[in-house]
Amino acid sequence: MSLESAQSENLFAKSAHDLVYNKQFEDEIVKQIARKLAPLSCEIELMFGIFSQGQRNCTKEDFKHTCLQRLRLERDGLTERELDIFLQSNEYMRDSNVIEKDDFIYVFNGAIAAARNDRLNQISLD
Repeated sequence: MSLESAQSENLFAKSAHDLVYNKQFEDEIVKQIARKLAPLSCEIELMFGIFSQGQRNCTKEDFKHTCLQRLRLERDGLTERELDIFLQSNEYMRDSNVIEKDDFIYVFNGAIAAARNDRLNQISLD
Protein backbone atom coordinates (compact mmCIF):
# COMPACT_ATOMS: atom_id res chain seq x y z
CA MET A 1 0.00 0.00 0.00
CA SER A 2 1.43 3.35 -0.97
CA LEU A 3 1.78 6.24 1.47
CA GLU A 4 -0.74 8.25 -0.57
CA SER A 5 -3.39 5.52 -0.42
CA ALA A 6 -2.75 4.99 3.31
CA GLN A 7 -3.18 8.71 3.93
CA SER A 8 -6.27 8.68 1.78
CA GLU A 9 -7.74 5.76 3.75
CA ASN A 10 -6.93 7.48 7.04
CA LEU A 11 -8.59 10.66 5.80
CA PHE A 12 -11.63 8.66 4.73
CA ALA A 13 -11.81 6.84 8.07
CA LYS A 14 -11.57 10.15 9.94
CA SER A 15 -14.20 11.73 7.71
CA ALA A 16 -16.47 8.75 8.12
CA HIS A 17 -16.07 8.84 11.87
CA ASP A 18 -16.79 12.55 12.07
CA LEU A 19 -19.30 12.34 9.20
CA VAL A 20 -18.32 15.76 8.00
CA TYR A 21 -19.12 16.11 4.34
CA ASN A 22 -16.49 17.78 2.23
CA LYS A 23 -15.00 17.35 -1.21
CA GLN A 24 -12.40 14.85 0.02
CA PHE A 25 -15.10 12.73 1.67
CA GLU A 26 -17.08 12.74 -1.58
CA ASP A 27 -14.03 11.91 -3.67
CA GLU A 28 -13.18 8.92 -1.46
CA ILE A 29 -16.66 7.45 -1.75
CA VAL A 30 -16.63 7.94 -5.53
CA LYS A 31 -13.19 6.31 -5.72
CA GLN A 32 -14.26 3.33 -3.62
CA ILE A 33 -17.23 2.69 -5.89
CA ALA A 34 -15.13 3.28 -9.02
CA ARG A 35 -12.48 0.77 -7.90
CA LYS A 36 -15.17 -1.92 -7.67
CA LEU A 37 -16.57 -1.03 -11.10
CA ALA A 38 -13.23 -0.63 -12.89
CA PRO A 39 -12.64 -4.35 -13.58
CA LEU A 40 -15.90 -4.62 -15.53
CA SER A 41 -15.20 -4.72 -19.24
CA CYS A 42 -18.04 -2.51 -20.40
CA GLU A 43 -18.76 1.15 -20.94
CA ILE A 44 -19.95 3.27 -18.02
CA GLU A 45 -23.37 3.64 -19.62
CA LEU A 46 -23.82 -0.13 -19.35
CA MET A 47 -22.40 -0.19 -15.81
CA PHE A 48 -25.29 1.93 -14.68
CA GLY A 49 -27.53 -1.03 -15.47
CA ILE A 50 -26.06 -2.81 -12.45
CA PHE A 51 -27.81 -0.21 -10.30
CA SER A 52 -30.88 0.48 -12.44
CA GLN A 53 -31.72 -2.96 -13.88
CA GLY A 54 -31.50 -1.47 -17.37
CA GLN A 55 -33.60 1.63 -16.73
CA ARG A 56 -32.51 5.25 -17.27
CA ASN A 57 -32.62 5.93 -13.53
CA CYS A 58 -32.47 4.07 -10.23
CA THR A 59 -33.71 4.80 -6.75
CA LYS A 60 -31.21 5.85 -4.13
CA GLU A 61 -32.20 2.74 -2.15
CA ASP A 62 -31.31 0.51 -5.12
CA PHE A 63 -28.02 2.36 -5.53
CA LYS A 64 -27.14 1.87 -1.85
CA HIS A 65 -28.14 -1.80 -1.91
CA THR A 66 -26.01 -2.43 -4.99
CA CYS A 67 -23.00 -0.63 -3.50
CA LEU A 68 -23.19 -2.29 -0.11
CA GLN A 69 -24.31 -5.79 -1.07
CA ARG A 70 -23.57 -6.55 -4.72
CA LEU A 71 -20.30 -4.61 -4.90
CA ARG A 72 -19.53 -5.67 -1.32
CA LEU A 73 -18.38 -2.23 -0.27
CA GLU A 74 -19.77 -2.86 3.20
CA ARG A 75 -16.96 -5.39 3.64
CA ASP A 76 -14.51 -2.64 2.72
CA GLY A 77 -15.86 -0.42 5.49
CA LEU A 78 -18.35 1.76 3.63
CA THR A 79 -21.52 2.29 5.66
CA GLU A 80 -25.08 3.00 4.66
CA ARG A 81 -24.92 6.26 6.62
CA GLU A 82 -21.89 7.40 4.62
CA LEU A 83 -23.70 6.61 1.37
CA ASP A 84 -26.77 8.50 2.64
CA ILE A 85 -24.65 11.55 3.37
CA PHE A 86 -23.01 11.30 -0.04
CA LEU A 87 -26.35 10.97 -1.85
CA GLN A 88 -27.92 13.82 0.13
CA SER A 89 -24.96 16.12 -0.41
CA ASN A 90 -23.67 15.45 -3.93
CA GLU A 91 -24.76 18.33 -6.15
CA TYR A 92 -25.93 16.00 -8.95
CA MET A 93 -27.82 13.53 -6.79
CA ARG A 94 -29.28 15.48 -3.88
CA ASP A 95 -32.41 16.98 -5.45
CA SER A 96 -34.25 13.77 -6.25
CA ASN A 97 -35.05 10.32 -4.88
CA VAL A 98 -33.67 8.79 -8.07
CA ILE A 99 -30.28 8.88 -9.74
CA GLU A 100 -30.37 9.62 -13.43
CA LYS A 101 -28.00 7.77 -15.77
CA ASP A 102 -26.46 11.04 -17.00
CA ASP A 103 -25.74 12.17 -13.43
CA PHE A 104 -24.14 8.82 -12.62
CA ILE A 105 -21.93 9.13 -15.69
CA TYR A 106 -20.94 12.68 -14.80
CA VAL A 107 -20.06 11.80 -11.20
CA PHE A 108 -18.27 8.48 -11.83
CA ASN A 109 -16.79 8.64 -15.35
CA GLY A 110 -13.45 10.22 -14.41
CA ALA A 111 -13.02 8.09 -11.29
CA ILE A 112 -13.72 4.85 -13.16
CA ALA A 113 -11.24 5.81 -15.90
CA ALA A 114 -8.60 6.61 -13.25
CA ALA A 115 -9.29 3.34 -11.39
CA ARG A 116 -8.95 1.38 -14.64
CA ASN A 117 -5.67 3.13 -15.38
CA ASP A 118 -4.37 2.40 -11.85
CA ARG A 119 -5.42 -1.22 -12.24
CA LEU A 120 -3.60 -1.55 -15.57
CA ASN A 121 -0.50 0.06 -14.10
CA GLN A 122 -0.57 -2.36 -11.16
CA ILE A 123 -0.98 -5.34 -13.49
CA SER A 124 1.96 -4.19 -15.62
CA LEU A 125 4.14 -3.89 -12.50
CA ASP A 126 3.28 -7.42 -11.35
